[in-house]
Amino acid sequence: LFMTEVSKKVEPKCYQHASKEKCWVEAMNEEMAALNESQTWQIVPRPV
Repeated sequence: LFMTEVSKKVEPKCYQHASKEKCWVEAMNEEMAALNESQTWQIVPRPV
């Protein structure tokens, strides 16, 4: 059901537009949660 709802909408071209649509915010949150759970990256100090 979720993917059906997302696919009915036009895919936003930038974060600003996506962040205004509840379905895209939920999709981004799910993706970030999956990336965090799988420990896809490490936060490191920014190079100077």
